[in-house]
Amino acid sequence: MTRLPVTLVVITSLALGPGCKKDEPAAPAPTPAAPAKSAPSDAKTPPPTAQAPAKGEPSTPSTPVAVTQVAVPEPSYTAELDPLLELVPTDAKSFVVVRDPGEIVDGFGWLIAEQKSLWTRVLDATRDPAKPDADAGIRRVLTEYELVQSALAAGGVHLDRGMIVIEDAQDRDVTVVAADDAEAVPKLLRTLSLHPDEVKTTCKTLEVAGMVACSDDAAAVTAFAPGKDAKGMRSKLEAELDAEDVAHGNVVAHVPAKDGTMAFAVMTAPGVVQVDFKPPGMAEFAAIDAAGPAQMLSLVPAGSSFSWFRFDGGAVVSRASGAPGMAMNMLKALSGEVLMASPGSKAGFATIVGITDKTPIAGLIPMAGLAADQIPPLPDGTKVKLVVEDVDDGAGGKVQALRATAEGSASLSKLREQVGFEPELTAFVTSQFAAIAVGTGPSIIGELAKSELAGPSPALLAELPPGLAKALTDQTTSLVVHAEFDGMFGPTVREQLAAAMATVPMPPDSKIAPADALDIALLAGSPLSSLSVWNTSSGSDVVFHVAVRAFGDPASEEGRAAQAARLDVVAGRKDAATAYGSLVSTYPSSSRIEAYRARAGQAGAGGAMTGGALAGVMAAIAIPAFATYMARAKKVEAPAIPTQAPPR
Repeated sequence: MTRLPVTLVVITSLALGPGCKKDEPAAPAPTPAAPAKSAPSDAKTPPPTAQAPAKGEPSTPSTPVAVTQVAVPEPSYTAELDPLLELVPTDAKSFVVVRDPGEIVDGFGWLIAEQKSLWTRVLDATRDPAKPDADAGIRRVLTEYELVQSALAAGGVHLDRGMIVIEDAQDRDVTVVAADDAEAVPKLLRTLSLHPDEVKTTCKTLEVAGMVACSDDAAAVTAFAPGKDAKGMRSKLEAELDAEDVAHGNVVAHVPAKDGTMAFAVMTAPGVVQVDFKPPGMAEFAAIDAAGPAQMLSLVPAGSSFSWFRFDGGAVVSRASGAPGMAMNMLKALSGEVLMASPGSKAGFATIVGITDKTPIAGLIPMAGLAADQIPPLPDGTKVKLVVEDVDDGAGGKVQALRATAEGSASLSKLREQVGFEPELTAFVTSQFAAIAVGTGPSIIGELAKSELAGPSPALLAELPPGLAKALTDQTTSLVVHAEFDGMFGPTVREQLAAAMATVPMPPDSKIAPADALDIALLAGSPLSSLSVWNTSSGSDVVFHVAVRAFGDPASEEGRAAQAARLDVVAGRKDAATAYGSLVSTYPSSSRIEAYRARAGQAGAGGAMTGGALAGVMAAIAIPAFATYMARAKKVEAPAIPTQAPPR
C-alpha cells in the first residue's frame, strides 16, 4: 500500500479518465458554439481582444483577435478538495489528493471489459512455456476484474469520499481513505492480493468521521496527524499552478522534483483528461515566449493537426546581437509567429513564419535557385528538378517561388494517386509570411497569400479541448502542439496499412502475425481522438497542459452515440464507413464533425485529411519499401573465404 495508489491514480487518470464515468447525467447534444458549462466566477477570463504585453522590443504590431469565447466545463467530482487538504500533515514531504477515485476505478474496469479479448490474445501469443505463471497477475486482472469491483463495493471502503497519499517527514507512505472501520482496508487488500499472507498494512481511525490512515509501517500510522491547514496546502499548490487548474483537478499533488518541488493537477471531465504542471528550469523559455493572439491559426482548418509558437522578436534579436548583418536583418523582419500545419485544400503540410518586411527574406529564393544544376539524384534514382518562377498569388499578382519537384519515384506517384500529395517542395514569401510547403504544389500560394490572419475560427476552437480553446481565446498561450488521430481509423487508411503489413516478412519465431499486430494497435488506440500540449504564461511563470480527448463521452446523447459507433466497429458489427457515417448524417453541425468524417473516410484531401490519415498512408507506403530494402540487404553475401592460402 505504498506507492501503488499514486501510480494507479496518475496513470489511469491520464489514460482512461476521458470517457469512463458512469454516473454523468444525460445532456442534449451540443452545438458547435455552445459552451458545455459556465466557467467558475474566479476563472481568469480577460476579454478575447486583450493584447499580451511584449517582453522585449516588439517586432510587429498585433491586431486584436475576436473569437468565440469557449468556457472550460466544470467537472463533477464526489468529494470537495479542501476537506481532503485538511487531512494532509503540515510537514508532509509530498502528497497526492484524489477527489473521485471511483471515476478512475470505473474507467479501468471499462477498459478491461472492452479490450479483455485483445490483451488475452497478446498474452497467449507471447507466453513463455518456460515461465507459464509469469503473467498470472495480469491474467487475473483481465479475467477477474469484476471480482475487484465487487470487493470494492462490498469491502467497507468508500472511494466516493476521496483518497490522499502522503510521504511523511521520515519518508514513510501513508494512505488516507474513508472506511467503515480500521480493519476494512487490510481486509480488502487481502481479498485482492495474490499473496494475502504478505499483506502487512495497518490502519487507525482518525478524528474526522469515517476516515482512516493506513500504512505498511505501523509507526507511520501511529505518528500520523492531520495538519488541518487546507488554506496553506491550497496556497502551496497555487504557488506552482493556476488557481483554476487546482480547482478543476480530480487529482492534485505536490511532489519532489529535481530542482525542488513541483505541483500537478489532473482534470477528468467527460471526454477529456487534462494534466497541468509547472516544470522547473523554464527560465530560458520564459525569456523568449510571448503569449498573445494566434493570428496564423486562421490558416488551420478544423480537424487538422498543427504546431504553433509565438515568441518575443525583440528578445530574440537582443540575444543574437553578434550575428552577421544579413541574419540580423532577417531576424528583425520576423513577426514572432511560427506555424506548422496542413493549411489549404490540398494534402500536404507547411512551415509558415510570420514577417513584417519581406525584403530581407525574399532574396533567399533566387539565391537558392542558383543550385538548380547541383542536386544529384536520390539513392532510388529519383531526380529533383529545381526552378524559380513567378506564381499567381490569387489576387491578380505574382509571387516568386522556389519549386523542387521529385520525378521518377513510384512511391511518390502512389502517394499522389492515393491522397493528392504532390511530390514537390514549394518555398515562397508574401507580405505576411515566408513559407515552405511540402506536398501541396504551387496552388497553396494563392490560397494562403489572400488569407486574412485573424486568429482561430470558431469551428477550430469548438473542436479543440476546452482548456486549449480557452487559452487561445484569452490569449494566454505561446505554444500549442495539437495532434489529431481520427484519420488513422478511417477505412481507407486501415485497408492500406493492412495491405502494407501483409508484405512485411516476419521472423520464423514470431508469435504475432502482422495483421494481428495492426488490429491490436488500432484497437488499443481507438478510444483516443486527439492529444494536445500547450502552455499558459504570466511573467516568468510557465504552466504546461496536456489534454487527451476521447472519441465520444458518456455525458451526452451525441457522446454516447459516438462511443456506440466505435464499439460497433471494434466488435465487427459495422464497418467504419457505416458506423461513423451515421454520426456525420445525424450530427451535421457538431463541433466534432471533422472527427466523424475522418473515421468514416470522408475527410477529403485537405487539412483534416492530413490530421492523421496522411501519416497512415505514408506509413503504408514506407512499410513495404523498408521491407524490400531489408530483404535486398540480406541477399548481399560476404566475399567467399579462400579454402587455402594463396600462392606466394
